[in-house]
Amino acid sequence: MSDTENQNQRYMITYKQGSNASKILSVLREQKIDVYLHGVNSRQIGARIPQHVLGLIKDVDWLEKIVDD
Repeated sequence: MSDTENQNQRYMITYKQGSNASKILSVLREQKIDVYLHGVNSRQIGARIPQHVLGLIKDVDWLEKIVDD
């Protein structure tokens, strides 16, 4: 792991009912975000998110909530 990966805070993202989970996951991966958990039934994705990307994620329409993990 590089230093930047270690600095990335772990967050639990809950996406809204009816959102396209595969599309969300591909967007996160395109942004080079490390996804370590995806619970389909709970609509949750665990990810290590850099601070500079966090603000962008908080503005997306599929986000229900995001909390520190």
